[in-house]
Amino acid sequence: MGKTLMMATALCLAWQLAIAGDTSFNELDANADGLITSDEAQADAKVVEVFGALDVNGDGFLTLAEYSAIETSRGG
Repeated sequence: MGKTLMMATALCLAWQLAIAGDTSFNELDANADGLITSDEAQADAKVVEVFGALDVNGDGFLTLAEYSAIETSRGG
């Protein structure tokens, strides 16, 4: 249940971010390693706000899969 609640929270936050943010995964992934670190996320204040919720597995990085909730909501 905890994981389901966390995912639901992440999706709600992603929706809010989709309304306000424009930064793509590739733009944030400054070193092109396929992960967004919290330092790389600093380029988009809205991503910073929801970083922890989107990091579903809690490893400190956003993968494309985790970030895709944002891009899917944006239609991109």
